[in-house]
Amino acid sequence: MSNEAKSFCFLKGELVDCIPGRVQDCNMKQVRSCIMDEQKIVQEKIKKAIQYVEKKTAAEIMVYESIVEHKEEMFDAVKEGLYKGAEGLLIYVPTFVWANRFLQALRNLSIPIAVWGEEETDNVPLVGLTVFHGSMEQAGIRHKLIYGRAEQEATTTELNHFFLLCHVVK
Repeated sequence: MSNEAKSFCFLKGELVDCIPGRVQDCNMKQVRSCIMDEQKIVQEKIKKAIQYVEKKTAAEIMVYESIVEHKEEMFDAVKEGLYKGAEGLLIYVPTFVWANRFLQALRNLSIPIAVWGEEETDNVPLVGLTVFHGSMEQAGIRHKLIYGRAEQEATTTELNHFFLLCHVVK
């Protein structure tokens, strides 16, 4: 990390080179594992979920290749998707997020947006999903909320309806 001071991580029991806000968030939640250590696992989980959804729906999904953690990355992801001709934006929320950091990038989009989270006990995806959903509601950003595992027929149906809507709107 740059010139920022290190923060004390309760999980690791030492000063860590991590974003102070993330350390504070993890300390408050008393996490049992470090999200930074699990990034590869999270990326693989996202990849598997998207591959499953692509097989079960009529969608061709463009994937932003890294986990979006900062406002600038969200702007880059949105720009890249629009440049490539995306008909809609599906935001997969695998863990707790800082929704307020992403709202600015989503505010003026003219394509449909959906926020999706899976049922899981690790990484509190429901908390991140509901915070993201509530923040978007508060900001007046229209979107669809989808909650459920990719393997569940109801979830696949909801995702397919969203993708069809995206195609019709375009």
